[in-house]
Amino acid sequence: MSRKFNSQGNVSHNSVMKTLVIVFVALLCIISFAQGNQTNVNVQTYEYYKSQLKQLINADDSKALMTLATQLEEILGFGQKVDKSNIKHAELLAEVYFELSNRQSTDEKNKSYCELSLNVAKKIITVDDKNGYGYYFAAMSTATLINYVNVFEKLSLLNDFDRYMTKAIAYLDDRVYKGFAYLGFGIRYMTPPWPLNNLDKAFDYITKAVELVPEYSGGYLQLGYLYEKRGNKDKAKEMFEKVLSMDSPKEFAKVHKENVTLAKERLSKMK
Repeated sequence: MSRKFNSQGNVSHNSVMKTLVIVFVALLCIISFAQGNQTNVNVQTYEYYKSQLKQLINADDSKALMTLATQLEEILGFGQKVDKSNIKHAELLAEVYFELSNRQSTDEKNKSYCELSLNVAKKIITVDDKNGYGYYFAAMSTATLINYVNVFEKLSLLNDFDRYMTKAIAYLDDRVYKGFAYLGFGIRYMTPPWPLNNLDKAFDYITKAVELVPEYSGGYLQLGYLYEKRGNKDKAKEMFEKVLSMDSPKEFAKVHKENVTLAKERLSKMK
């Protein structure tokens, strides 16, 4: 009797164990499926927001950009924690903040959005120390913040800019952003007073930017400014006229209009 009882007990026990195993395997499948779907959703969401950002930049829609910032902030969650699962969204948020900084009516708001962009960019770099986008927006935000500090802090931020932008150029694999990084470095060496400027370096960087993004009129505009600084008015005029003659792609439409206006201003003063 005892043997039969034990036998039934073993059968029951085995049955329970089999059931648990089946349930456990089923749960693993569900979790795996859910994680797979979640990954797909994240990828789709990132691509969607990336597309939205490009459209809003072209449309110059500050209100919609703020809405996009809020949506990305919600993805990062409380405290804006950045990790490998949301780092692509963080890249977009850093860019949205920087774009918003350029659309503010007051210096205080401009500075505030730059600080937000820099903060997210630093978090990105902490998670991935070879993230070119993180370094790029850290550099661009720092460049703007230089305008709001005293002379001693300017030197410190300029060193930060050099460090960030050097790594941005090293790690960026996107042709356009890499070209913009070269352009940013070129402007950095063209605009400060001696001994912080270097027109030869500026020429090398801006020329590289034009090679990488020949469809962007801003590169030719900066070359025009540089030739003016060097006293070569003929070449400067050639570059400004190049800006006016270009057909800009849609993604640069807004800034191209601004570049055309600036080029016209320079040409009118050269007559």
